[in-house]
This record gives sequence, structure tokens and C-alpha cells, in this order.
Amino acid sequence: MTIVYRPATPHDVESAVPLLYSSAPQIYDFVYGREATGYLHHEFVSGWGRVGWRRCLVAEDEGEVVAIIARLDWLSYKVSEFASATGILRFYGLRRGAGILARGLGMRRLIPDVPFRSFFPQNLGVRPDRRNQGIGEHLLAHVVEEARRAGYLWLTFDVMADNRAWRLYQRMGFTDIEKECSIPGSGLSPSYRVRVSLKARSTS
Repeated sequence: MTIVYRPATPHDVESAVPLLYSSAPQIYDFVYGREATGYLHHEFVSGWGRVGWRRCLVAEDEGEVVAIIARLDWLSYKVSEFASATGILRFYGLRRGAGILARGLGMRRLIPDVPFRSFFPQNLGVRPDRRNQGIGEHLLAHVVEEARRAGYLWLTFDVMADNRAWRLYQRMGFTDIEKECSIPGSGLSPSYRVRVSLKARSTS
């Protein structure tokens, strides 16, 4: 097994969307409804939203995409929020899009901003038949090292308590919970905001 890491391209959409959806299906269903994967397809191809292809890094094995992760810094996080809002209105139309934006904004108010000079990985997804092979851990470690070398001070991410990625983050030592958020009446498990200093961290 030889894993190659590379930036995503629009042509990765058919492989990328199921992986992105699998990273947080409860959230996507809650916010976007039955057309969640259709919207993810739209946002990925557009390139500029939070899971646009420009934000994503893929792990490829023998020409097949086996894992994906989106990563943003403070500025691209802000830009992508506007791009995602615009994309929602274009995909769903004004009336339905307004309701989806209202749900998203309700969640957003509970979550702290991404700090300045912070790197924000999200939506880590691994193909089901390739899980438990260390691919997700190596992909995340690659992103952490990318952030450290670029001079970012913090690694910041949000993860739901029942998400399999949380167990991975714990194994890697990312356990400093900055805030716990719950959405009343949603039926969703709590979400953790975790922030880790990159000043002395190395994955090599």
C-alpha cells in the first residue's frame, strides 16, 4: 500500500462526496435534509465553500481516492462561510435556502470563531473498506505537519462526541476540549471544540 497525498480537483467529486458525507451524516441530514449529498456535490464542484475542492486534500492509493479531509485557515474559513451561504441559496432556492441558513446560523452561534493563526481541519472521511488501516491517522498527521510548517500556532477542530473521528483525535493526543456545544431539540450528540498548540508539535 502506497498512499499519495494530493490536493483535490473537481474531478474527484464522485469519490469525495460520499466520504465528506460520511464524516458527519447526522449534521448534514439535520441541516440540509434529504438532499444533503446533492448539496455537497454542488459545493464541492463550486470550490469555494467549506468543503469545496480547493479546501480538500485526498489520500490516493493506486489511483483511487480512499480518504479526504478539508482544511482551512482563519481567512479561508471566513470566505468559505459566505461562499457556502451563497451556494445554499443557489442550490435550494430563496425560500428553502433561507430555512437551511437559519438552521445553520443557529448552530453557528453556538460555536466559537476559528482563532487567528489557527488551522482548521474538518470532514475527515475514509472509505469504509479502508478503515482501521491507519489511513485517516496518517492523513490527519500530514495536515498537522502542513500546518506546523506553514507557521500556524493552533490546530482547531469541531467534532461530535459520537463521531468515530473523535476516537482518532484522542489517540493522537488532541483532547483539550475548549468548549462543548449542544443543540437543544436536535437529537444530536454534543459537539466539542478542540484547540491544540502547534508550537512544539511534530508528527515526524
